[in-house]
Amino acid sequence: MARRHIIPLLNHLTSSTRLPLTRSVTYMPRPGDGAPRAVTLIPGDGVGPLVTNAVEQVMEAMHAPVFFEKYDVHGDLSRVPQEVIESIKKNKVCLKGG
Repeated sequence: MARRHIIPLLNHLTSSTRLPLTRSVTYMPRPGDGAPRAVTLIPGDGVGPLVTNAVEQVMEAMHAPVFFEKYDVHGDLSRVPQEVIESIKKNKVCLKGG
């Protein structure tokens, strides 16, 4: 029963007009290309330092064009230091651990 459907399908596939074979290419920069980007890094408390350390290792292994400005900010502080706020505003990127 399935054979009855295969032949018309094959005929259709071989007789239909084919589209030109083209490839669409999306450019993705290789790790390490471009100017290094500053990232504010706040390891934090708990598992935060473990997580942010792992992120640093991955970025280093990928040769990602980033460097980290590390600040120690913990949960027992009454407010975030002004230098950390300025770093976040300047870099526009912040990675915060737990």
